[in-house]
Amino acid sequence: MITSTRPTGGCDDNESFIPMWLFLLEAGTALALFLFILWWTLPKKEKDSADDSGATPSSDKEGDREQP
Repeated sequence: MITSTRPTGGCDDNESFIPMWLFLLEAGTALALFLFILWWTLPKKEKDSADDSGATPSSDKEGDREQP
């Protein structure tokens, strides 16, 4: 009977062995890319015209203007 001290499970070749940190790096990169694409494609909030011109929002409405 022949017995071996090598484990029977797993990779026996060092060339086919891929370290676990490589899988974690790939998963982290995929997650970061997913979150970036999600953030990039979200609809942006429109700025009020009052913020740009410094006027109050009520003065921009047609009905609020005083007639001469």
